Amino acid sequence: MSIAGVSDALAALQSAVDDVLKYADNGDLGNLSDDEFIDAARELEAIRRQLATADLPVVAEVARRGLPAATASRTVAGYLAGLWRLTRPRPTPGCGKRPRWRRAPR
Repeated sequence: MSIAGVSDALAALQSAVDDVLKYADNGDLGNLSDDEFIDAARELEAIRRQLATADLPVVAEVARRGLPAATASRTVAGYLAGLWRLTRPRPTPGCGKRPRWRRAPR
């Protein structure tokens, strides 16, 4: 696949996400029947899980290219945390587990 193919696929994905968010923000999910809404919620979660698998080849490619060393990052995780603007949330008092990484606000 060429850079144009990758760029086109990412643009189509972004467009599809924008459309879903538009429907959600406009309250259109409220127009669905219970069964339609449940199907949509399940499909959204299935897509979210499938998309998460795209991280694996990205992590491998960052390591293969040696990008952390080229940018003074100590690890692939540290490099990607900066690239993806991830922040480590503070633990909530009274909670036993440390919160997971999350994206920083834009």
